[in-house]
Amino acid sequence: MSFTRPFSLLLAWLLVAGCASRSTLPQSNAFVLSAPAHRLVYQRGLDGSGSLPIAGTCAWPGAVVEARGIETESGAEEQKWQRVAEVPADGKFGGQLKIKGGWYRLEVRATHRRQHATAVVDRVGVGEVFIVVGHSVAHGGRTNLTGATSDHVNTIAWPTNSDAPRKEYERTADPQLLPRPIGAHFAGGVRPAPFGHGTYFWAQFADRVASAQGVPVLLLNAAFGGTSLEHWAKSARGEPFEHSFVKSPLRMPYINLHHALRRYATVTGVRAILADQGQNDWPEND
Repeated sequence: MSFTRPFSLLLAWLLVAGCASRSTLPQSNAFVLSAPAHRLVYQRGLDGSGSLPIAGTCAWPGAVVEARGIETESGAEEQKWQRVAEVPADGKFGGQLKIKGGWYRLEVRATHRRQHATAVVDRVGVGEVFIVVGHSVAHGGRTNLTGATSDHVNTIAWPTNSDAPRKEYERTADPQLLPRPIGAHFAGGVRPAPFGHGTYFWAQFADRVASAQGVPVLLLNAAFGGTSLEHWAKSARGEPFEHSFVKSPLRMPYINLHHALRRYATVTGVRAILADQGQNDWPEND
């Protein structure tokens, strides 16, 4: 009898300690959020709302995944938690959070018995997404207006000092060289993916849209200076043409729009493609 009681106490202590160790696993291991990405903007629908993708991995099959958005500037009350997924056996979960247009701090949590973990995306939005195409007036040059003043204005940016991969992309059109679909503030000196030259006037354009609509904006630039409507039409159809520096065999310039749609817009959605064309077409009689 003198042995049984201490053994029972030891067993009970081990069980409690085991539960505690499982419930306090580091969040970096137990619960990892892969979507949505920081500062991305997801296109809203005609009703003014959109869906944020909620995806990741969790070490606890059967855990309930909930999410809520907290508007960063309006001072509105925190949203109620909404159930978005249940973690399957392989640990990979996915769901959506429908939310009105706005700029949010997103909180996502997983709960399973005594186990719980939380992940946060500091900036994510539902608003307007645009892709720019055209010649130099769309592409931009060395002359740029100032970057966006509003925190609501974003792009997917080439990293600083990325001249080498940009040149390699122009040489090969390899989409693997393009920046990952993670947002960045469209500040001065930022080069928007997939082929923008700088802020040009587009950052201020996006500033005005964000101000007028009261929602965040994401703007991508797929334009190529020195091109004409003929180059865009032929490259879209895969037809060859002669040009001193635009590589027709790569399907330039259209391939930039193709990559913007496939690599980025499939994630974010898109409101419109803004085309600025015509300046290089005046010699054409047709």
